[in-house]
Amino acid sequence: MCGPFAARRLSGLKWFWLDGVFSQAQDSSSLDYIPLFALAAGASAGSIGVLAAVGNLLSIAGFLAGAGVSFRLRQRKPFVLAAGGGASRLLFLLLVAAPLAGRGPMLVLLIIAVNALRLMLSSLANPAWTALAADLVPSEARGRYFASRNVAMGIVALAMSPAAGWIIRTINTRTSHDLAGYQATLFLAFLCGMLSTYSFSRLPEPPAGVPSRLRRRTRNVVELLRRHPAFGWLAVSSFVWGFSLNVASPFFNVYLVTGLRGTSANVGIATGVTALTGLAGQALFGNLSHRRGNRAVLVLTGVLIPILPLLWVFARVPYHVYLINTASGVLWAGYNLASFNMLLELSPPEDREAGVALYQSTVAASAVLGPLVGGFLIATAGYHAAFILSGVGRFVGSILFILLVRPRGIRAVEGA
Repeated sequence: MCGPFAARRLSGLKWFWLDGVFSQAQDSSSLDYIPLFALAAGASAGSIGVLAAVGNLLSIAGFLAGAGVSFRLRQRKPFVLAAGGGASRLLFLLLVAAPLAGRGPMLVLLIIAVNALRLMLSSLANPAWTALAADLVPSEARGRYFASRNVAMGIVALAMSPAAGWIIRTINTRTSHDLAGYQATLFLAFLCGMLSTYSFSRLPEPPAGVPSRLRRRTRNVVELLRRHPAFGWLAVSSFVWGFSLNVASPFFNVYLVTGLRGTSANVGIATGVTALTGLAGQALFGNLSHRRGNRAVLVLTGVLIPILPLLWVFARVPYHVYLINTASGVLWAGYNLASFNMLLELSPPEDREAGVALYQSTVAASAVLGPLVGGFLIATAGYHAAFILSGVGRFVGSILFILLVRPRGIRAVEGA
């Protein structure tokens, strides 16, 4: 794009890069530790499943409502800032203050409710955020740009995740208060989130990529899927994959602490190992995606990732998890990079917000069912049963993708 927006776009890409860095710092200080925060507050494995399921359930409502709202907005950035950058991040402060309400079941319920509301507000902004990102980052540069952005985010995760684990262990040990360390890291997450919000506020509002008259043509979901069958099958395979993923993923760190007798520091180190090897994965798969396309990367990683939860069955001590996460970081780096680019390629350009909302809602629905099934399996048959089901289900989802998602006329976007 030429004209005055070109210079503003270049500046915007820099701020968007910083937005990703600070957003990752927020997530590295919170996502892996909120379930452990609930566990320390008295939550059971079943409650951890509910924590994940309720959050994902409200995320569905957020995605659908966000698509409807962003469809009608002339400018998307203010909406993203208000919902995802503002209200969602302010709720970290409520999580910090939650222990003031006391201990026991009521505190667990409060953590579940506040976290779910936070995720819903973040999801509310997601369709507009994705459409804005697609318009801001040129298609020919997406692969390299997001690879560079993801490498920077990986470096931040490498530093922040172990640091957060160390902060939790140190503060909890010195104060003899098993929630104080979590409160400190959640406040740190809030500060990092505000830096992310400031960075996003500096972005230019990209011109809409498609005239609004074309958007009306695919507001009907059936018509949207008929026009874009590859996108529909992508959503189907992602549902199976997401369900299988969430049967086990909310419980890995809980099992590390309760089953392998680890600590929050072990959780931080395990996450740091993932981030470190993820940097290698970004370089490896960023180049492969550029040469062979996003679908080739998804096929390769989709066949190998299902092995990872099966390896948890054989873990006996915390350092075994470090070995698993070494492979996990590499493979998930490639999968996440390629899946985001694939979503941008296959989502209907004439109504990207609605397409993204449909896809994200499908994935979120799978993430509602997964933790509930996982929690039930753990309560009745143990953690290993959940890990095995997760591995088998992921493989089924990958096979569905390989057989059914065959976009016609779409090759890897150069640089994607």
